[in-house]
Amino acid sequence: WRKIPSESGIVSTVVVSMTDGVLVDSCEQKGETEVLKGALRRALPSASHQLKLLAMLQTIDERLTKAGIEYWVTGGTLLGAVRHAGFIPHDDDVDIELR
Repeated sequence: WRKIPSESGIVSTVVVSMTDGVLVDSCEQKGETEVLKGALRRALPSASHQLKLLAMLQTIDERLTKAGIEYWVTGGTLLGAVRHAGFIPHDDDVDIELR
């Protein structure tokens, strides 16, 4: 549950959940759904940002593997790979650990 202020100054009680990257929400005020979706779209990383992260991770993989350095993904990167077969919708970084 969140209290979300709108551009009109009305505060709505909102239930927000992310399911496979799709926004599901319930708002009490008419028109508040679109305001909330717009705010979340601006807050979430873009698909192009996540594609850049993937390219960066592929380069890191190639170089560390070539150098014989053991590494693994962790945190949100690992969770996204397992749960979403990609990125968590709100993840804006790559988490790795080295040995």
